Amino acid sequence: MEQKYIVAFDQGTTSTRTIIFDKKGQIKAIAQKELTQYYPKSGWVEHDPIEIFNDQKETFHEAIKNSGIQPSEIAAIGITNQRETTIVWDKETGEPIYNAIVWLDKRTKDICDDLKNRGLSNYVKEHTGLVIDSYFSATKLKWILENVDGAKEKANAGKLCFGTVDSWLIYKFTNHQKHVTDHTNASRTMIYDIKNLSWDDTLLKSLEIPTSLLPEVQTSSSHFGDINFEGNTIPIYGVAGDQQASLFGQGGFKAGIAKNTYGTGCFMLLNTGTNQVISQSGLLTTLTCSLESETVQYALEGSVFVGGASIQWLRDRLNLIDNAADTEEICNRIPPLKNIYVVPAFAGLGAPYWDAEAKGSIYGMTLDTDKEEIIKATVEALAYQTKDVITAMMKDSGKEIISLKVDGGASANNYLMQFQSDILNVSVDRPKMIEVTAFGAALLAGMKAGIWTKNDIETIREVDTIFTTKMKPKVRKKKYKGWLKAIERTKTSKKKKGKPDPVRFSVLDRDKHLKKLKSESFDLLVIGGGITGAGIALDASSRGMKVCLVEKNDFASGTSNKSTKLIHGGLRYLKQLEIGLVRESGSERAIVHKLAPHLVIPEKMLLPLIEGGTYGKMMTAIGLKVYDLLANVGGDDARRMLDKKETMEKEPMLDEKITLGSGYYAEYRTDDARLTIEILKKASEFGATVVNYCEMESFLYNKEGKIENVQCIDINTGKKFNVKARNYVSAAGPWVDLLREKDTSMNNKHLHLTKGVHIVFPYEKLPIKQSVYFDVPDGRMVFAIPRGRCTYVGTTDTNYYGSLDRVVATKEDAEYLLKAVNNTFPDVNLTINEIESNWAGLRPLIHEDEKDPSELSRKDEIFISKSGLISIAGGKLTGYRKMAHRVIDAVLKTMDEKRRNSYKKSQTENILLVNPSMHSVDEVEAYQKQLEQQLRDLGMEDSYYAWHLCTTYGKRANTILERTSYFASGTIEQRLIRAELWYCINFEMTNSLADFFVRRTGRLYFNINSITKHLDVIVNDFIKSLDWNENRIAEEKNLLNQLLADATTYYGTEF
Repeated sequence: MEQKYIVAFDQGTTSTRTIIFDKKGQIKAIAQKELTQYYPKSGWVEHDPIEIFNDQKETFHEAIKNSGIQPSEIAAIGITNQRETTIVWDKETGEPIYNAIVWLDKRTKDICDDLKNRGLSNYVKEHTGLVIDSYFSATKLKWILENVDGAKEKANAGKLCFGTVDSWLIYKFTNHQKHVTDHTNASRTMIYDIKNLSWDDTLLKSLEIPTSLLPEVQTSSSHFGDINFEGNTIPIYGVAGDQQASLFGQGGFKAGIAKNTYGTGCFMLLNTGTNQVISQSGLLTTLTCSLESETVQYALEGSVFVGGASIQWLRDRLNLIDNAADTEEICNRIPPLKNIYVVPAFAGLGAPYWDAEAKGSIYGMTLDTDKEEIIKATVEALAYQTKDVITAMMKDSGKEIISLKVDGGASANNYLMQFQSDILNVSVDRPKMIEVTAFGAALLAGMKAGIWTKNDIETIREVDTIFTTKMKPKVRKKKYKGWLKAIERTKTSKKKKGKPDPVRFSVLDRDKHLKKLKSESFDLLVIGGGITGAGIALDASSRGMKVCLVEKNDFASGTSNKSTKLIHGGLRYLKQLEIGLVRESGSERAIVHKLAPHLVIPEKMLLPLIEGGTYGKMMTAIGLKVYDLLANVGGDDARRMLDKKETMEKEPMLDEKITLGSGYYAEYRTDDARLTIEILKKASEFGATVVNYCEMESFLYNKEGKIENVQCIDINTGKKFNVKARNYVSAAGPWVDLLREKDTSMNNKHLHLTKGVHIVFPYEKLPIKQSVYFDVPDGRMVFAIPRGRCTYVGTTDTNYYGSLDRVVATKEDAEYLLKAVNNTFPDVNLTINEIESNWAGLRPLIHEDEKDPSELSRKDEIFISKSGLISIAGGKLTGYRKMAHRVIDAVLKTMDEKRRNSYKKSQTENILLVNPSMHSVDEVEAYQKQLEQQLRDLGMEDSYYAWHLCTTYGKRANTILERTSYFASGTIEQRLIRAELWYCINFEMTNSLADFFVRRTGRLYFNINSITKHLDVIVNDFIKSLDWNENRIAEEKNLLNQLLADATTYYGTEF
């Protein structure tokens, strides 16, 4: 006869059941018996092991009888059981020597206290995943051995057996042949090492438990012995503790799957995969159901003490409802609650708060509060408590939960399930068949019997309803914030006052930064978050000044994101005899490289000499030699003069007809926006308060005409406030003169704005072998620089009179650069349609009469007004440190000697910008190769991503790679960009789509197609992180679309 049925023994705390499933996972029959509860003393709970066995046997016989099937049609039996409950029996007679001590029993508190006093708490947590508590089996077993006459002697003689309920049933049903258990039950004993998968000798010795007592541990789906029934041999093929069986029955055999059983309490498990996660939030670590030939997996477990019991409280104690089912209609009928919370801490607060002394409470009541609102708040408390635990699980595991599988009595409440989805912002998946615990045990047995495979689980498990979130982000945030306030008021163990948590350089801590701006007084306020302002903030804060910086847009959103992205000495300035500028810039290159070697990268530069070109061979040789001398360059980086043959070998794409030779010298390539961000992050580490999207609107003066404070506006909210400082510096780049006008301190010296445009090609369109600095017919010089998957070309240098807030490339700009490229590399024949992206930026130079834009000096200049405003303009990216020195010198001159001497000397020459830091090009290259291998292991074969992560984030890329495992779905490319966004939001003050796609990752310029490819998933993550509403989403998309248009359009005129 065909074996087509699986039997599940479901032995619980209050009842014993047998359920028979058919091949489709449908229930064929159920039999149940209530289990007698014994309470010998207060806090003691016991069961009769013989009653457990007899009830299981009787329900087995009854279920077979009721089903009408033949015993020969049963393929296997699975067992699921109440966990931790402890039984000790005589090995020969099979009789228990004492009642089963139930998991609820608290009699072993003194034994637990002793273990804690002996310093074993951390050991227990690390090796067993549990906490020392009478909840678990180990101390119950010790109590039996010490308190039952003759037990210890028999145990030492090897005459006793210990087991949880599964072991007891197997031993009895196999006629004393098998003393075994599975991984899930062993992991709840507090004496099983879940890392090494063995009984723990240290704990056994500490508790004086002989190893001869212990059952053999097997995988959950394996052969545990046979039951002989009416002449038929039926194998026991599956065993699991009830909560792990429930997780398996819900399909939770993959990392990232979580389930919640809504019973008297709530039990949540999250599969964390093959790595043991040690919780920092008071959660437990346990083993999930294990399969033969597969690596064991772990789960985090958290429980809510009072779940469905709070609904019983409404019914039985307060008499507010007649039936639990009535709550759904009431919750749906009355309006949404306004700040009313029931905290059902009737047995204290569990994970993640662990406050045993807390008492139940109700918050937010007024004279208008009625009983139905109390009912609704009690129902919602189940969802809030679940969110508390799920949030802790995600934090501990680093895993995203995108769906919560649910079962248990309260899961039938549609209002609760919808509210659960809303407050968690994940889908809630309720199955049709609610007997998921027994079903999990049946699946384990059925898989071993060959009835099902793991792939069948999702097919067999039928979905009843999937609830998806409908709540608006701001409503969700407000409601949960109110819940957390109610929890804080309920807790008895208040957080000790100590050092406040550091304010992160994160938009998530933006309110804290703004609060500091409003409430504190500063030594120095810097206006402008470009490279100059960043350098000033770092120099000042590292000397010990109390510094704040405000930027009206994003950091580096102006000139500091639109340079040629070189840290270079400025070879062409030698021609203008700017000796001091070249010396300073040249020597600064190596310093800035040392501070961030992954971000400031040596770049060999080829300067072709051509017939009729700007530089002759002698002039170039002398110029490069002087360049090296001024910058103190030697060794491999020293300039070399190459003949024609050597030049064409270096760059075969040059025009051989006119090429005479070349100079070959060293510069440094960077990402200007990333450099600015890293400097600001470092300034923040030194205590600077740094805020973007905070515009300085006006200066406020005292009676003497000195600036007393400045009025700022928070762009995000539109709220205005004042910031007070002793000194004020404007490093606003192209906007410097606008601030000087506000200060009425303009004089005959003013800015001369020039525009520089760069165009970007896919590397295959312009596949040069290294950077080239080449002649243009009008006497200027242009760079072509390979970078990752692109090559970019620039720059133009033209007078600018248009909008400061929207600087664009014109068709004339593009054609100028295309002509230059095509003249130098005659075989490429590039057209405007092959340009992938562009950027246009402004140089805030100091005006000099009758000079062309390219002839204007790049020297910086400081203006000091009578009001005390110190303004700096001009300068180069390379010289940001020296410019900061000069500004701080000007600030110090305003102070008396005592205060001036209280600050340290400048130390920015030795402040490494990124931790963990790298110290050489070799180390950067080695780390990039390491990233390549790590990415390959994750399924990413394209080496571009290793280059991108390394040169963008340095060794902080490790944090981003680790985060990829958090996401439960998506390709490795999607998970990488989402991990980047998470990092940028949490550690880099990223506030908008443009911040991320333009300044933090450079995608607008160097990987523009990736923006539209990943836009939807990035927007969704922004919504989750920053609670964007529909208006904000529309604004963000509109701005990004404008930036995309500007990066790919060549306008007739400027704006």
